[in-house]
This record gives sequence, structure tokens and C-alpha cells, in this order.
Amino acid sequence: GAVMHAVLRLLQTELRPLSNAEVRAKIGVDISTQEEVRENLKANPKILREPDGRWRWKSKYYLRNRADLMALLRRAREPIVVSELYDAYKGVREDIDDLIHTSPRQVIVIKQGSSGRTLLFNYEPRLYIHVSDDLKQRWAAVRVPDATDTHRFLVQNSLKRGSMLLNNATTTYVRKRPKRADIKKSKRVKLTNVHMEGTGIDLTRDVDLGTGRPSAFQN
Repeated sequence: GAVMHAVLRLLQTELRPLSNAEVRAKIGVDISTQEEVRENLKANPKILREPDGRWRWKSKYYLRNRADLMALLRRAREPIVVSELYDAYKGVREDIDDLIHTSPRQVIVIKQGSSGRTLLFNYEPRLYIHVSDDLKQRWAAVRVPDATDTHRFLVQNSLKRGSMLLNNATTTYVRKRPKRADIKKSKRVKLTNVHMEGTGIDLTRDVDLGTGRPSAFQN
């Protein structure tokens, strides 16, 4: 328990391969003589055993330095979440901050407001062209019609069926849920005696108990 926790904490802090001798020198745990600790490290999904026998913390991305980080960004087809790089190697936070603020630009940074995550993209100069200030001003001066104007134009040119939006564009229509009384009333069934017409039976009259004849039958 405590010994295993100490070894894991050391590997997560160092973020580099450590030999058994280095682990023993830092926290006094000799992995080579403690079989239980050694087997637990081998079975732990967050620990990686190097070919030379050293132990290291296993991050999502196997990186050793800044060069590996740049290689990852160049071959990545999707954005890299910055927080998922923090346990890659020691000093990765400083390398990420340097890449973000270095000149010429190396990466593109996007911060998601909904999730709070920061995303990294590789910056490829060949995919970008210089746009003059005059063109930028002309682009900004183009008025983009709102949804109401677009809908009105489509209807007037017979490209879309009209709706109540044209009659009152400022009115917001909200569908109300039916009340409980309305729901119960809608389930009632109205019973009629239309199918009894022409049979000579008057269902509005009671049976005459004195004569024993049903008064509902008319003579």
C-alpha cells in the first residue's frame, strides 16, 4: 500500500525513466528485492517498463522532449488537449508555453468556453495566405441579413412557403402544454342512441311495472 503509493508518486513527479537504483536512492525502496512491489508495477496500467529495465510514468502520449512534442502536433489529425500533455515529460508545461508565445508562430491555440479546455493545432504556414487590410475592411462592410429578412426574401420570390413570421416577425410563438383537465376531457367518449332509431323503442320512458310491459315499447 504505502510503499507502492510512494513509488507511483515518485514516477509521476519525475516523469522520466528511473532505474531501481535511482528509486532506492530517492525514497529508499529497493524494487529488485521486493517482488510484490515489482509485480504490482508490471500490472499497473499507468506504469511503463523500458527495454533497459527502467520504470516510467505512462502518459497518454509517449513523449520525451520538445522534439517529440512537435512531431506529435505535426502528425496529429485532430486537436491535442493541452491538459493531456502535462504528464508526458518533465518540463512539458514550459515547452507548451514557449510554443504558444514564440515567434514565428508554431502552434494555433483555441480555448473552448463550454468545457474550459485548451486545444493545440500545428501551425502550417503553407496553408495560410496574406490578406490585405483593404480586403478585410471590404469583407467587414458586407451586411449579412438576419433570419427574418432571409425568410421574407425567400417567400417573396416563391422559394419558400410563407408562415406567420411574415405577419409578425417580433412575436414569439410558444407551444403550451395542455392542462390536466383538457387531457381528461379529450379522453371521454360520447354515447348516442342513433343506432336505435326506427326500432320503436323509446329509451326515455321507464318500464310499467303494473302491467309488466316495458313502457319503452310504443304501441
